[in-house]
Amino acid sequence: MTKVHDRMADNGLQFANALYQMHDELQELTSKCERDRKNLKQTGLEAERRVQDAESAMNKAKGKYNTLADSYDRTRTGEKQSGKFGIKGTKSAEKQEEDLHRKLEAADGDYASKVQQAQTSRQDLVSTHRPQATRALEAAITECDAGLTLQLSKYAALSEKMLLGN
Repeated sequence: MTKVHDRMADNGLQFANALYQMHDELQELTSKCERDRKNLKQTGLEAERRVQDAESAMNKAKGKYNTLADSYDRTRTGEKQSGKFGIKGTKSAEKQEEDLHRKLEAADGDYASKVQQAQTSRQDLVSTHRPQATRALEAAITECDAGLTLQLSKYAALSEKMLLGN
């Protein structure tokens, strides 16, 4: 009778040790999956932020262009600019119009380049980064599922072994 109890105790101890080993493997799998998920999230957020930054720079360049265009129009029509105080020196209207026109052309070029950069960034995000992130996320999910399936099959085999061993 004691041999049966000893064998049952040994089976229970082996089962407990195997469960502890599975616990460690599951902890390792969980931490790896979480690390992969966070890395993918960070990569995706960085790509999205680059596009937002490019669009923000484009909007800023557009605002500067619009402000200069308004100033240029006011200068050409002879309107007075409100809110401008200080001693800047007097420029002739023609010289001031020339300066504003030059600045306006520079702002137009800057705005066009920012629009191009924003469009390129957006296209790169949509055509490259998002599909890559999706595939990488699918691969990470598949890896986690495979590891969990393996552990569940191990658990089923251990449980069966313990039941048959008792």
